Amino acid sequence: MEPFSPLGWSPADLADPYPIYRRYREADPVHRAGPGTWFVFDHEHVAQTLSRRDFGRNRPAHLPGRNDALYRSVRDWLVFLDPPRHTRLRRLLAAEFSPKVVAGLRPRIASIVASLLRPLWGREEFDLVREFAAPLPVLVITKVPRLANPFVSSRTPYARATCPCGQKSDSNGNV
Repeated sequence: MEPFSPLGWSPADLADPYPIYRRYREADPVHRAGPGTWFVFDHEHVAQTLSRRDFGRNRPAHLPGRNDALYRSVRDWLVFLDPPRHTRLRRLLAAEFSPKVVAGLRPRIASIVASLLRPLWGREEFDLVREFAAPLPVLVITKVPRLANPFVSSRTPYARATCPCGQKSDSNGNV
């Protein structure tokens, strides 16, 4: 099979990538796309990869081109950390995201969702990730009392999280 790469896909393939994924899953579920680059397409091998310590997530990500700002941004995300750092941070955050705490945040989360969706209503096109999915968790986390910094407005982390990589925001969150 030709090396898998999502670069250069047609708009139709981007809109519905599942036939391509299925083809690789059936023909080459653990696919080497180049030196040090592997794609895993089936549940069995993904589960094995995620559960084995020798496939740690705390390795430098391969990002196309020169994406130093993007790499610096994602390298400390909890989902990409390995134990023991992941375990320690997850333990610290667990109490802040208990079912009781999250249930108490439900009205605030609903309000944030509505405020993000309101400007999108009626538009034929919008970037769902940039205009909704990316700012949502940042805005929600700033509403968790013990995680939000009282000296920083909720606009600051939102601006920092949503500004194009490499750009900086000032202390007021302006890009």
